[in-house]
Amino acid sequence: MKNATNYALSEKEPTTYTYDTKQTDQLSNGPDYFFIKKNSILTKVPHNDILWLGAFGDYVIVNTKDQRFILPITFKSLEDKLPPGKFVRVHRSYIVQIDMIKVVENTTIFINNTSIPIPIGPFYKKNFIRRLNPLG
Repeated sequence: MKNATNYALSEKEPTTYTYDTKQTDQLSNGPDYFFIKKNSILTKVPHNDILWLGAFGDYVIVNTKDQRFILPITFKSLEDKLPPGKFVRVHRSYIVQIDMIKVVENTTIFINNTSIPIPIGPFYKKNFIRRLNPLG
């Protein structure tokens, strides 16, 4: 079974993108998107398109509905720029968009349109479950 780490790193060598740092102060209180820059091309990435984010050293992998970006930015730095009501940290290396969660089974999350399991870390589990506000 693939896990999120193997998925993110197993495909052919991905392209590394740069994060537009001029926008970093705008993200948490500003628009519901950000731009990711590759060479001279800026790609608009709406927050709603993000499925999950994974930390790998000093890089963050942003997995969207259509694309995957590798950014040379720290996980904490990007986490601070995401809207807290939409995203939740579930593991020291993973953040998921709450609206994209399909199933939570014990300590694993499955995201819409993927079969990639995202682990839930024990330190993050209580807050994560509280944020889901489950019935029953």
